[in-house]
Amino acid sequence: MSLREGCVIEFKDKKRIASVLCLKVDAKNVRVINDSNKEFNLPVNKISHITDHILSVNKSRVDLIQDLNNVINRIEDQVNDISLSDLWELLKDESEDSKYDLRQLSEIYFGSEANTDSRSSMLRAIIEDSIYFDIKSDGFFVPKSEKIVEQIIQQKKLEEQRLKLRENVINWIKSIWSQDKNIEKPEGADKFIDLLKEIAVLGDRSERYHDGSGLLLEAGINQGNIEENAISLLTKLGIFAEDENLLILEHNIHLNFSKT
Repeated sequence: MSLREGCVIEFKDKKRIASVLCLKVDAKNVRVINDSNKEFNLPVNKISHITDHILSVNKSRVDLIQDLNNVINRIEDQVNDISLSDLWELLKDESEDSKYDLRQLSEIYFGSEANTDSRSSMLRAIIEDSIYFDIKSDGFFVPKSEKIVEQIIQQKKLEEQRLKLRENVINWIKSIWSQDKNIEKPEGADKFIDLLKEIAVLGDRSERYHDGSGLLLEAGINQGNIEENAISLLTKLGIFAEDENLLILEHNIHLNFSKT
């Protein structure tokens, strides 16, 4: 499909694919409108995919946006039907030089039901889930090696675990701050307690000051001084006394730093 007035085209917008309607074409730019009724110029070299959809630009703006949204909704509904892991399993053992365009991937996966929407949904799926396929500079797609896929999946699992631990610690911080004793100390809390101590004693001289202040802010503790909030939390936990001598702690003068 050639680039022309009324066609629906797609481009990469950060980590997602956006569909827009072409209003006017010139040598270097395309005047487009998106599903939020925003007009802008899109460089021709930024276009990822030209669909087979042609919409009438003579309609009212309201009807035009509705037609565009209908196209987008059909495409996004089909994304949920795609299992890239299944497609990758089918193609991973092909020649190392094997590469595929959108039409080929769509036909391999959808068979005789492949159409312009399935190509658009395949593009979205690959952009949103970068585990299984590389996108080459020529626009072709290449299955990643099994070793690389395993590494990426493992990294994602570790990151999910890290985020879950962080979420649990943040919820625990909230409970301590509100003096709710019903939440047990989660895994990873001791590291956070050590971080609080460091901030309480060293303040912004701590190399981990921003990490600790970020956790406190995520927990909704954003009033007042960061160091004072750290001290208050440690006091609520029973780790610091009401009149804790921070100067002694800083200089490590015969004091058991950890009471946990």
